[in-house]
Amino acid sequence: MTQLSIFDVAAPITQEEAVIIQPPSPTNPTFFIDYFDKDEAQRLGWIRAKNESDAKEKFMKENRNVKIKNAYLSDRDFDELEALD
Repeated sequence: MTQLSIFDVAAPITQEEAVIIQPPSPTNPTFFIDYFDKDEAQRLGWIRAKNESDAKEKFMKENRNVKIKNAYLSDRDFDELEALD
């Protein structure tokens, strides 16, 4: 009897199902936002912005009552991160 691995029984993925990874857009890059929520729990979010200060400003508008610890440029695109989430 032959032992099967996960690769032997997994269904093949079609091109439509696959996440196509594209390099981050240089005109509108993705920033990771390291922040504390209203319950003082540390969280990580991401947002598209032109620069770090714009990313912090946009994030504060979308999320009230948070304290931003740090914002840094991501090497992944926003759509790729959303697909992982």
